Order: sequence, then C-alpha cells, then structure tokens
Amino acid sequence: LSYIALCVKLLKRHLYADEFVASTLRGKFQIALRKFIGFLFSWKSYTSWYKTVDRISSKQYDSDFTAIPTGRKHFWGEIHKKQVYYPAQTAIFEGIESFVPNNYDHYLKTLYGDYMQIPPIEKREKHFILNIDFGD
Repeated sequence: LSYIALCVKLLKRHLYADEFVASTLRGKFQIALRKFIGFLFSWKSYTSWYKTVDRISSKQYDSDFTAIPTGRKHFWGEIHKKQVYYPAQTAIFEGIESFVPNNYDHYLKTLYGDYMQIPPIEKREKHFILNIDFGD
C-alpha cells in the first residue's frame, strides 16, 4: 500500500530526482511503471492511501513477530521475531547516541550479509545527491 501511495504521489509532482532516475533505461522503466500504477490507483488520493497505510501499520496483533513496513526491505523483508527489535538498545554511531535493535547483529546480517565488509564498488547501492542553495 505504501508503494501504491508513492505511485499516486508521483503523478502530482515533478522532481529533479525523477529526471536523474530516468537517465537510465531501467530508471525510465521504473518511472513509467510507477506512473502507470499511480494512474490505476489515482481514484483515491495520496493522503487517503497513506491514512490507510497508517491505520493498518499501527494495528497491534498478538504475535511473536513484528516488521518494519517502511524499512529498507519493506514489510516482507523485515519480519523478525520481536526479540530482534525489542527491547531497543542504545549505541554510539559516528559520535551520536541512537536507539538500535536489541539484536542489531542479526538484523544487519539479514539486511546486508557480512555488514562489516565494505562491498566492492560495483555492488554498492547508489544514492543521488542534490545540491540545494538557499542563498545568503
């Protein structure tokens, strides 16, 4: 549902990031697919879709498992036993104290494999950077 909401939102915006993503054949396909899905589900507004996502995501279920629906691997990729996440611990990361999952080693291994090894350049995730200048 989050993906549908984002696809609907894509129809109403124009970002330079979209142009950046569409600079490759795969990126053009992804943008076109998202716009098509957004069109199919545009009978409901982006805000309505996200209210639905929030309502469903915030429900409490009696289960030994929990998930992060907005995480890196989305809902299905981040389902773990509650003990992996809770109780949260604090840790210092780049000089900042932050909350981390209770079993952060298991969590990070699930997402990245050997997360202590920097992947070769060709296997690294790509992120775009936009320069924003607000003037003086």
